[in-house]
Amino acid sequence: MAGPLSIRQLHARRSDNCYHSDVKYFAYGSNLLPERLLARTPSASLLTTAVLPEHQLCFHKRGGDQSGKCDAFCTGDPTHRVYGAIYEISAAECRILDQIEGAGYRTMDRVVSTPEGEMEAFLYQAMDPWVDKSLLPFDWYREFVLQGARFHGFERAYVEMIETVSFTSDPDPVRRKQNIEILARISVQST
Repeated sequence: MAGPLSIRQLHARRSDNCYHSDVKYFAYGSNLLPERLLARTPSASLLTTAVLPEHQLCFHKRGGDQSGKCDAFCTGDPTHRVYGAIYEISAAECRILDQIEGAGYRTMDRVVSTPEGEMEAFLYQAMDPWVDKSLLPFDWYREFVLQGARFHGFERAYVEMIETVSFTSDPDPVRRKQNIEILARISVQST
């Protein structure tokens, strides 16, 4: 009898439209806020916070809007850590999340440390051709990441690191307004 499917096997089976269970997703960027992720994947359920060792949070992944998006960049340095949240989402909603995350990311299985112990989860990691260290995130994007880090109570030094990330104003006034309004609603709901 075959054992349970690994996260990698579940992802491989997406092309067959064969979704059999929920998967654990390590969110570390704009999906940190539960309200943001729930709007995208309604099945999302926050399980715990987690730390990904030997990786560094970078805003160097080229997004479809040509701004910098988050990447859990593997450095191999044991002093580097990316903080995130583990969500359980329906495997059927992985395709939705893939579309939202867009081109230039690959899904990777990683073992993360949680307050309850180690756990395997998938995450999105930038592919090399999509990395551009000259990019800046839009103001609203960086704010989603910052608010998520604050929401989860990540250590102060990590929050301060995100606060120091340079950003640029979104040149698309409609997109900027929509995202600022989402942030305002989330902020009101959280208080």
